[in-house]
Amino acid sequence: NLRPLWGTQKARPQLSNLAAVSIVFGAWLYGRDSDKPHGLEIEHIALAPAMWEVAVQPAEAPFTLFDAERHPITPRGDVPVRLQVVPGMTPNRLAVRIAVNGFGPPPSSVFFRNEVSEEWAVRREWLARCDTLLVRARAVTPETTQVEIVVIEQDGTPWGPNVPLSTEWREIRVPLTALRHFAHWRVGGREPGTQVVAENIVAVNVCFGAW
Repeated sequence: NLRPLWGTQKARPQLSNLAAVSIVFGAWLYGRDSDKPHGLEIEHIALAPAMWEVAVQPAEAPFTLFDAERHPITPRGDVPVRLQVVPGMTPNRLAVRIAVNGFGPPPSSVFFRNEVSEEWAVRREWLARCDTLLVRARAVTPETTQVEIVVIEQDGTPWGPNVPLSTEWREIRVPLTALRHFAHWRVGGREPGTQVVAENIVAVNVCFGAW
């Protein structure tokens, strides 16, 4: 984005020939305010190569099944949906807001699913030590009192709770032993009465609706 100055004819800068940097400020920058007092402070000027920035999590950080900043979603359902990115529970974090004007008769609903298969494949041993489902969420309206969170195993077997909500942000902790088999989905190969296997979880489904 650098542009040629002071009679320079080259179209692009040749940084391999860099010899000096010049700092100038003066009347042309400030127009009608040029006759007023001016001053500036400069701490640092540098050149840097293009590079990737990645977030590094501590070893004990939870395994993320869905993160509003990392995972774009497309909600599906039988009623019009408004999708918006909003400030999250903690500073500098974002959340996704999913809202509807109302639902029809049950089973009218809206849901989205996020797959984590690629991350899961290299974290199975770590996932085996997990024992709690963490949900950071809040209701946008007082009438929205709960949301259905379902974790799905590799063979499609669904497990979940109905998570209670309030209009205040909360981190809700649900022991994995409290998750029940969603046999009414009629998918997956697990026998009823068994428990979720954390190292087999490959997706999360979030749903709310009339029922």
